[in-house]
Amino acid sequence: MKLFKIYVVILFLLAVDSLYSQDKFFFNRLHQFEHLECQHAIGTIIKDKVFYSHNTDNTTFMNFYNSESDILYVDFTKYGSYIAFNEFKKSAFLEANVVLMGFMNGVPLDAVSVLEARMKFRVDKVKDTMVEGKKLKHIKIQPRNTKKHNFKSYNIFINTKAETEIPLYTSPSLYFLLEGSLKDLRGTVVETYFIDLEGYRYCHDILTGFQIINKRVILR
Repeated sequence: MKLFKIYVVILFLLAVDSLYSQDKFFFNRLHQFEHLECQHAIGTIIKDKVFYSHNTDNTTFMNFYNSESDILYVDFTKYGSYIAFNEFKKSAFLEANVVLMGFMNGVPLDAVSVLEARMKFRVDKVKDTMVEGKKLKHIKIQPRNTKKHNFKSYNIFINTKAETEIPLYTSPSLYFLLEGSLKDLRGTVVETYFIDLEGYRYCHDILTGFQIINKRVILR
């Protein structure tokens, strides 16, 4: 009888730890984009963008934005649920096995977020294309108000054969736009760029590296 009670208590403690532990976010995929310094139409001025994607969750990402200073601005997003922010010194962040993020701030439910995204942008074209021998999916996104957003289109190239759960997007608005329009889309974003109102390409991003990194994230 005592052994049974001990067994029940152990199971209860494991269940509580599984439900409420905040020390459970592990990231092991690093996607790094080469990014020419420019005024990014969706986001901020950055030199390169790095995304850590959780390998078991389609909606959780940790992004950091590099800059000329020694400080990194990092956000941890659970789409449709919460987002947390923090700042780190570059070297400390890259060398750390564990990082502590800020407090969770709520974000709208998926349905609300999809509706908000559709009010800002629309998917114009989706087509297959060949780039350096690789078959990629080219998605052209247009803002509803080109004068307000000051660009004609945002172009994303996705490798749908890549072994990852979901494309990595630079903006929650684009994530929810494609979630609502192309729900079954899977793959890895390998290239992006904007077309300005004069027809010129700018803010051209290219995926430059992929490696395995283990990092644990703790939310406050």
